[in-house]
Amino acid sequence: MKFEEVLTHLGGIGRYQKIQITLMSLPAIVTAMHALSFVFLGATPEFRCKVPNTEGLSNSSCSLPQGKKGQCYRYDFGEIGCLNVTANTSRTLASCNEWVYDDSFYKTSLTVKWNLVCDDVYKKAVAQAVYMFGMLVGAVVFGDLSDRFGRKKIFMISLILQLTCGVLLAFSPEYISFVILRWMLGAGHSGSFISAFVIGMEFIGPKYSYIGGVVPNFVFSLGFVTIALLAYLIRYWKWLQLAITAPGLLFLSYYWIVPESARWLLQKGRYEEAKEIVLKAAKINGVKIPKKLLEEVTGRGSTEINKI
Repeated sequence: MKFEEVLTHLGGIGRYQKIQITLMSLPAIVTAMHALSFVFLGATPEFRCKVPNTEGLSNSSCSLPQGKKGQCYRYDFGEIGCLNVTANTSRTLASCNEWVYDDSFYKTSLTVKWNLVCDDVYKKAVAQAVYMFGMLVGAVVFGDLSDRFGRKKIFMISLILQLTCGVLLAFSPEYISFVILRWMLGAGHSGSFISAFVIGMEFIGPKYSYIGGVVPNFVFSLGFVTIALLAYLIRYWKWLQLAITAPGLLFLSYYWIVPESARWLLQKGRYEEAKEIVLKAAKINGVKIPKKLLEEVTGRGSTEINKI
């Protein structure tokens, strides 16, 4: 007897399924905020070259080319200095190694902290690409581990990984450690999202399976809206990073709230545990599972379980 027949008796989308899919979708808010966070953490305010020895003077602009070029280059007058420039003075372009940033909106950002502008602007793209690569690795590694050790266990490990890396990111001393932590954070992203998706979906009937796909992705999109609001309210990158990480603490309570995947328990021969979960779902939905059907699904040998 296939597990889908149990779902038919439970009801395609009863109270238990609604609670389960809601609970397992909520962590996607934090995951989404981490995925989009670098847009705000690494925001680039208006900036220009810092002019040595003349900052704050009314004629310091004589050392800067017009337009965007003044962001990455300045005129080098050698020993003459900007204050002694005449119309006949030759102007040699030199690359900037210091910058002045506008802090009227973003009080601090990673771009300002590590000067991710001009020749180093590519590092911003690298940081986000590394995060996406972490997601790829996490999907493969945590997907396999969840098959071996259980969906819930890998879900919790991924949550802890996200929480730990999220906090450490706020205190990254330099760019390399930040990128490594972003890679680990991306891996935790996939581990938590995939495991949560499987747990949330497994009791939803085939007719309503689309709900199991729509709800997590809708909640994920809410995470994008949430971080945009937080970034508007919190203009300091370190505090913003901690703010989007902190809600992860709440989801650690899932260890006591969310059950293991019943399908996975059946595949591992842990029939009594799976039976308890099915009976709990039936009780919450106000239905009864035929005793014979329940015994067939949770009490037969490996030949029957392989059909699940």
